[in-house]
Amino acid sequence: MTFGLADALKVLSPVEWVTALLETETLSLQDAQRKAAWRDLARQAATILRSKYGVTRLGVIGDLVKPEPLNFWSEITLVVWDLPDRKGYEIYQDLSNLSKEPEINLIEADSKYATLAQQQAISQSLVEI
Repeated sequence: MTFGLADALKVLSPVEWVTALLETETLSLQDAQRKAAWRDLARQAATILRSKYGVTRLGVIGDLVKPEPLNFWSEITLVVWDLPDRKGYEIYQDLSNLSKEPEINLIEADSKYATLAQQQAISQSLVEI
């Protein structure tokens, strides 16, 4: 089943469609600035993890390192190798205090809980920080 213009206009009014398209275009134009700000946040998080928790190796995967623009669901995903045991809640609090939007997620590189997509991103597109 395909949707034509008449069907699309039943979902949203023309004004809402134009507004959404303009917002998307504006976000695309501002993407370089947003990614730069997000990279700064990732570096700040890395500094906290290194200085407070002794983490020595960190990287970034996901939307921040992809060439595509950030979107509504984008988040910062940090990968760590030597995360200290029993500090998960403290680390979560520190990263949450640093930024609520965008959200900063933490993945252990050798975690059995990493998804297949995360494991592939770690092996193929990780950028160390």
